[in-house]
Amino acid sequence: ANELSEMVTAGRKAVNQVLKIDIPVMITPVNCILTLRRVRKLFDKMTDEEILNLPVAEDPKVSIAIKVLMRICLNCVLRQKYRYGSYAAMIATEISLTIGLSPHTSYAFYCCGAVEVASSFGEKSLGERGIRLGELSMKLLKKFPFKDAECNVLPGIVTNILHLRYPLRGSLDLYPEALNDGFETGDIVSVSICACYTFSIKFWSGENLKSLERVMRNTYRRMNDMDQPPLLLPIQIALQLVLNLQNNSEGCEVLTVLTGEVLDEEICMKLLEKKSFHLVFIFLNKMFLAYTFGFYKLADDARKKLKYIGDTYIIDKTHMNLPFQFYSAMTLYEQYRSSGRKKYLRTARKIFKYFAKVHSLGNPNAKAYFLILEVENLSLKQKNIQDINDACEACIRFQAEAGLVHLEALANEQASRICQELGGILHDKTNEYLDRALHLYRNEWGATAKYEWLLDKYKRESKKNKRVTKEDAFLMNYEIHVPKNDGTVSLASTQGILFDESS
Repeated sequence: ANELSEMVTAGRKAVNQVLKIDIPVMITPVNCILTLRRVRKLFDKMTDEEILNLPVAEDPKVSIAIKVLMRICLNCVLRQKYRYGSYAAMIATEISLTIGLSPHTSYAFYCCGAVEVASSFGEKSLGERGIRLGELSMKLLKKFPFKDAECNVLPGIVTNILHLRYPLRGSLDLYPEALNDGFETGDIVSVSICACYTFSIKFWSGENLKSLERVMRNTYRRMNDMDQPPLLLPIQIALQLVLNLQNNSEGCEVLTVLTGEVLDEEICMKLLEKKSFHLVFIFLNKMFLAYTFGFYKLADDARKKLKYIGDTYIIDKTHMNLPFQFYSAMTLYEQYRSSGRKKYLRTARKIFKYFAKVHSLGNPNAKAYFLILEVENLSLKQKNIQDINDACEACIRFQAEAGLVHLEALANEQASRICQELGGILHDKTNEYLDRALHLYRNEWGATAKYEWLLDKYKRESKKNKRVTKEDAFLMNYEIHVPKNDGTVSLASTQGILFDESS
């Protein structure tokens, strides 16, 4: 805290001296509101073309002042001092719009856009002014190529703003260059933030886990060589999640704990402050892992902890809002199915309505989650089996076309479960959907631990439901088609004996 105070004080004095302005020592809500209104007035009266054609600041002191303000903003945000960070970004934007553009203006526009989006989130729009600032920030990066700004802006602008307007998967090519730029400039703090955003976006976009692991390990090694252990934590949390999904451990419960090759969850939790933003990543990952491996009570506990951590900006305002809400709803549906308690269903349906609203407002990343939740909702209240099957097919088709392998696998797993529960004309499709889910989990996404868990689950359920007579066994049809590494297919019988179809 003292270090931040000294840095902010030094930066404030430097900017005041250079530009002959008076940035106050204490930033009040009134300061923020008045500054935001001034910036909005300046911004709204200009077109994009007029802003992009503003003169470049001739005095190098202006560029230095904007850079200092953005460094203040970054350090304040990292320490959850959002008011001062937001104020610094707005002042930097105001300077750019009145005095002239600089290579750091794109960073100022991005942060000011994030403020706009955060303040309008949940209203009747998705923050149109903020999205416009984000798009202008991207255009300014092309006009003023600057490695330091690119490392800070590219992943963050998608995480905080442009995920509301553009599909996440369409931005994946931006990040390798941004990371390399950060390493070249030697700004290890920016590299850590860039890596955190990059790996999160890649993971929730369904990137192949083995490929993602290679990128993570390479980044981890390069950062480790720079001897800054505290800044490695975001990468360690993300990498351990990916490793757990590929760990074919005998007991899946151990995989819900972020302890392994690169991280010890217990030690990490003791070292972190109660309101550290790292806790958000830890509990979100734990919730996801617990849901993935069928520990729904554990997933629900992690969900509740996330809501009361203290700093919920990440799960409320960034691209991680949708995964958090989605897996919360899926966990609650499972809790309702196992307990029959209506409170779980009510909360799940509230989240479903939230996705319907966000989808209707035009967020392209909401539809994939919305369709899966829609199937879940239909399966609980719809009596027309054909309508449910049509919804399952439409959902799976959308995930496949969008390239969201992890959600396509989940949609097939969901369809298999629903077909098994409802029976009737859908019963024969149980294995078809299950085969596809198994293939996608192992061969496409690379989540071998999930593959093993799902295979073991259906073997156990097959044995539990096995009938005495051959006729009943045939009618139950609980044989599982298992894709092999060589491309052939094997059958896992209810007794767990493997044999080739050709035999």
